[in-house]
Amino acid sequence: MTVNDKHDTKEETPVKIRSHLLKAAAALPVLALTAGLAHAADSDGALVYNLQPVVFPYMAAQTAGVEQGAKEHNIKLVNANSNGSLETQISQVKAAVAAGAKGIVIQTNDSMGIIPAIKEATDAGVCVAAAAVAIGPETGKVYPGTKGLAAWDENYSASLLGEAIAKAIGGEGDVAIEVGLLTNGTSKARLDSIQKLWKEKYPKINVVAVEQHQFNIDKARQIALSLVTRYGDSLKAMYIETNPGAISVLQALKTTPENGKIVIGSIGGEKGYIDFIRQGLPVIDVPEAPLSEGATALKLVVDCINGDKTPVFVPEQEFPALVPLKGANYVVTKDNVDDFKPEW
Repeated sequence: MTVNDKHDTKEETPVKIRSHLLKAAAALPVLALTAGLAHAADSDGALVYNLQPVVFPYMAAQTAGVEQGAKEHNIKLVNANSNGSLETQISQVKAAVAAGAKGIVIQTNDSMGIIPAIKEATDAGVCVAAAAVAIGPETGKVYPGTKGLAAWDENYSASLLGEAIAKAIGGEGDVAIEVGLLTNGTSKARLDSIQKLWKEKYPKINVVAVEQHQFNIDKARQIALSLVTRYGDSLKAMYIETNPGAISVLQALKTTPENGKIVIGSIGGEKGYIDFIRQGLPVIDVPEAPLSEGATALKLVVDCINGDKTPVFVPEQEFPALVPLKGANYVVTKDNVDDFKPEW
């Protein structure tokens, strides 16, 4: 969700900072969110770690945004990937602290499990900003002690997608779900929000399966084919977390009698997936902007290194790429597909 319209005195500063950052972004190309800002002495040449959870196209795009920001702000950047291992990501956070890093940009694969390591880093004075996935139990919230979060409030994004899927199938029918990992705060928040919406508002929607593809494209395809074999033409829709996973599912469905008959909903904004929407297939998307996430998270870390410790949440829907979709509740369909310009 966006920050509330009414703010007490303590909330005025983060709102103003967020507004300033986004206004600057809107005036520049998407790939130059951090351009034109002066390098501050404290951050000049500072060591910052960019920690990603798995090898996946989305994370590569986000890293590209971090790298762009690092170049603009003269940051010495170290990229690391934990390949799905919480233990590895914890060790990477500890390594950043031991190396004297001044900042960490992180997309964690375990929102709760990473907390002790993050506390260790912030206690050591390291500036931490999360991208895409919130640290801690609440989506859309800056974890105490960290500088910021650039992401969707996943309760909001998932509810938007859940509503769009429900309307596409007339509010009833069998639906299957594939999420990444239930230990991932984003995956869990999206799942919970969609199921809550359907249970309360669309009781005739029947969730027949909830599977985890573990952010593995091949596994996403295999699960989908198994579900189609099991449920056949009774399956009206599938929510596939991540666009690359959804693309693999759409490609797999081409080999089945259900091709073009099952509504596919996802969250991501990836060009290849958006192209399926453009083809007129029953495909819908709530997009993300990973380049903007990475560049913004890096800028938050830079601000923190330069003395601005005020926590800032930058909601996804305020990134320039998503603003044109506001009137459509940030859902991309065949009717507005040309209004969205993918960042990856």
